[in-house]
Amino acid sequence: MGRGYLALMRPANCIMIGFAVIVGAGIAAGENLLSVDLVRLASGFIVGFSFCAVSMIINDIYDVEIDKANRLDRPLVTGQATISGAYKLSVLLGIAGLLSSLITGLITLIVASFSIAVGVYYNAKGKKLGMPGNIMVAYNIGIPILYGALIVERLTWTIMIYWLMVFLTGLGREIVKDIADMEGDKIKGVKSIPITRGERYSSIIAVSMYITAILLSPMPILLGNINDYGYGIPVLITDSLLIYSIKLILKNPDRVHALKHKKIVLTAMMSGLVGFLLGSL
Repeated sequence: MGRGYLALMRPANCIMIGFAVIVGAGIAAGENLLSVDLVRLASGFIVGFSFCAVSMIINDIYDVEIDKANRLDRPLVTGQATISGAYKLSVLLGIAGLLSSLITGLITLIVASFSIAVGVYYNAKGKKLGMPGNIMVAYNIGIPILYGALIVERLTWTIMIYWLMVFLTGLGREIVKDIADMEGDKIKGVKSIPITRGERYSSIIAVSMYITAILLSPMPILLGNINDYGYGIPVLITDSLLIYSIKLILKNPDRVHALKHKKIVLTAMMSGLVGFLLGSL
């Protein structure tokens, strides 16, 4: 039974999000990271881990009927976990995350509270709303960087630009992902942009997000106080991959190319994150 609840949490994903908060702290603190209180870093990891786990659990609760048809291995379908038990676990994890966020102050508590509310609402209702749901996902993709900066109390314009680039790229990727998911989304009643406005229109909206992110990428160098080469080389790779993905999806805004596109953009985002971190050293 315990394994079922652990599987609900998807611990690998949760560890990744917890680590992303530490990376955000590293980006913000730069050379001063080693002097940051370990309790603050630990609290940030716990917040990222627990809130990701809550989101994963709530997602399985609301998708249980769909999983009965498509994912027979999921714990709520196999009986390895119960819905009531899943709710209780999500509440405990949510409380743990909120208490951990309070360790670093009122601002982190407010941001953490808002972020978990966004995650829960998305899984409950937001995923069917189309663009508003995409915005919720994009917000949560970028929030570890912003939250990491808050726990080390160093929120700068450069960090805000990093977050905005991640947000815009994540938003574009979610819109293209909806192209790949059209058949399933029609059955679920999702009002995604590809369903309501078509694949071509969706690709143009996504591309506008990528172009804005690319145009923002030189700003941290112009603002100064970063390692130009450490930042510039990985971000140049990111921009190149985004330009390639733009050409790909504009030429063929269909399911096959959307699936290929989202993998390329994920690689671009990882390269950008490396650039953010190296630029701070």
